[in-house]
Amino acid sequence: MKFLATLTGALVFLGACAQGSVTDPIHEASAFGQKAEAAPAELLHMATMIGQWAVTEDAPKQDGSGWEQVSSADWNFYWGMGGWSIYDDYISPPLSTTLEDENKRQRGTNVRVYNVAQKKWYMSWLTTHSTKPEGFSATSDEGKVVMLSDDPYFGGQYVRITFFDMKKNSFEWNMKLSKDGKEDWSEVYRIHGIRKTL
Repeated sequence: MKFLATLTGALVFLGACAQGSVTDPIHEASAFGQKAEAAPAELLHMATMIGQWAVTEDAPKQDGSGWEQVSSADWNFYWGMGGWSIYDDYISPPLSTTLEDENKRQRGTNVRVYNVAQKKWYMSWLTTHSTKPEGFSATSDEGKVVMLSDDPYFGGQYVRITFFDMKKNSFEWNMKLSKDGKEDWSEVYRIHGIRKTL
């Protein structure tokens, strides 16, 4: 029930942004919120992500000769729960791209909280086409955030996602898959982010 309440809060907030009832983050930075003074210090490991980002996405070429860009997206991060968590919304392709069928635009949201007692993050990912949320736990430091899926997803494989090179105006992200979630990780996707707003 706590998860559903958290997720509902995130979706209400994002919906309000879409309807214009929340100040447009593009024009007023305060709309992104701020960390609560008493919230876990570890939240600051992702604080550089707060704001709006334009991202490009790469996947391996089918002939195995390297990588190629396959998509792009808007990815926006906010302080949530009064500064005790981090929400984000992901839209691909970006809203600047016109689609004849909006159902073909992927829209997703993450809720990210930090559990002090267990010294790890808990995250949940949900899209408009999801049949159930995808859960992740994560560890972090000032240089990177490493997320591990709770269950196998892609073709029955576990997922490891890493945010790294997290700077003020850029970041890197990659996804790796493993059949047992312990070894033999294979990199299958990369995201490169450039900040749109502060």
